[in-house]
Amino acid sequence: MKIESLPAGLSLAGDVYIHSVETLVDALEEALDAGNPELQIDMSRVESIDTAVLQLFVSCRKAAEEMHTKLQLIEVSEPVKRVLKLSGLDAVFGW
Repeated sequence: MKIESLPAGLSLAGDVYIHSVETLVDALEEALDAGNPELQIDMSRVESIDTAVLQLFVSCRKAAEEMHTKLQLIEVSEPVKRVLKLSGLDAVFGW
């Protein structure tokens, strides 16, 4: 997994699995601490994702709401869309 900081959030690339959750948590916390009204996570280059990362996104979304920040998954790749749909989280994240 690769993480790139963007002005409005993060861009993820590659395979995003449980073994990368700790690194992703650190990046998400840093992005939330920036205090922007929106946190966008660009998923266009994500090739695969597992349920541990989806669970992290749900938790992060709740934390963001408490901070009056809107967390958005943007430019979601087809593999991620399939996993979101199978998990029922497509509606939660607007896909």
